[in-house]
Amino acid sequence: MKKILTISVAAYNAARDLPKCLDSITACLNIDKIEIFIVDDGSTDATRDVALKYCIQFPQSVFLISKKNGGHGSTINASIQKSSATFFKIVDADDWIYTANLDKLIGYLEGTSADMILNPYYEVSANQQLNKKIVFPCNQTLIENRKEISIADCSNEIYLYMHSITFRTACLKKCGPIIDEHCFYVDAEYTVFPIPYVNTVACLEYPIYNYLLGTQTQSMNMKNLQKRRDQHLRVTKRLVDFYNNLSTNVSTAQKNVIRVRIIGVVILQYIILLTVDGNVGKQEIKEYDLWLNDTSPELYNLVPQYAEGGYIKVALFARKTKFIFYSVYRTILKKLHLIKE
Repeated sequence: MKKILTISVAAYNAARDLPKCLDSITACLNIDKIEIFIVDDGSTDATRDVALKYCIQFPQSVFLISKKNGGHGSTINASIQKSSATFFKIVDADDWIYTANLDKLIGYLEGTSADMILNPYYEVSANQQLNKKIVFPCNQTLIENRKEISIADCSNEIYLYMHSITFRTACLKKCGPIIDEHCFYVDAEYTVFPIPYVNTVACLEYPIYNYLLGTQTQSMNMKNLQKRRDQHLRVTKRLVDFYNNLSTNVSTAQKNVIRVRIIGVVILQYIILLTVDGNVGKQEIKEYDLWLNDTSPELYNLVPQYAEGGYIKVALFARKTKFIFYSVYRTILKKLHLIKE
């Protein structure tokens, strides 16, 4: 049977979390229409043993890819290469799926010609899992439409969240295995690089993904962002370079969708650096600001249009004053309770 959907599950030392994730997927009624690649990224715990139990239980649908540690990007690359399904989705091992809605999605995928499908997703607090916040990746009008539309007709109304996206696999295979390896924060690359091959989009109303927030080990935890800021900068630079070198064949609409997502990454790098204390933080943010202005004046000048929240507004004020009063900016952030002592 031709598989409709590939689900790639990146698993590094995920023995504790993996069962909840896999149970939420394998419980769907359409399990025979899915292929699930559990990518064991060089784990040193019992991740492989847990994965093999599901491979034995669901031999036609669950498959283990064992590899040396290469980071999240390497797991995406490996799964795309192996995928034989029409569509492709990523699920992290510490997150889980809304099973009933996964069945609805599979039914929709069987009849759609869209290149990219967007669903809302839930943000779930690690401390209060009953409290969920729903995040919509598109304008409500597009959701009510529920039809495939040209990206030209929605480029100003959609946003590329990894947890929302289901790509047509052919769009990913055209990119090739190009997601950065041995690096965090590559989800932005995954959402952006296929867009030149996306011509049609569908926006659905029901959430699929439960995204767990608030754990100390999470890469998006601010302390971890500070510690790995060089990796986030690496991704930022690669995305800016990608934007600067887009082919003339990329449409205005595709470019607009790409630009909005990249500016979000650019802004986050400002925020990360502004929270780094002392002369190190001051020097790094000045160097970053100079690099961005020299490398992509277009993106540099667009940042203020997308500035929302206390962090980036303080960063923009600092930028205007050439970061001279760096300690004052940090004091402002502390007063706003955006930096904790």
